[in-house]
Amino acid sequence: MKVNDVVFQSYQGIRRFGVVRKLELEGDGWTYAGIKWIDDDIYNRAMDNLSNLRGGNHVRNSYRIDEVTVINVDKEIETLSKCRLESEGKT
Repeated sequence: MKVNDVVFQSYQGIRRFGVVRKLELEGDGWTYAGIKWIDDDIYNRAMDNLSNLRGGNHVRNSYRIDEVTVINVDKEIETLSKCRLESEGKT
């Protein structure tokens, strides 16, 4: 994983996509990524609801690198486009 990689995370069924903005090795031996999440409204609403239920702020600012997956954007778009065509009966 490196800065500017596009990553994916599934949090409680919420599919999140973002871009790695920084990587830091922490004292626990793990590398953590700071990620700029894109179109993350559903996650943000879920965190607001969690805060209302439990109190406090539950939004995380860094993620252990094993909690996110680097994706190949071009391959993802190609595969999703094929799925769309198949669902529309255009293959």
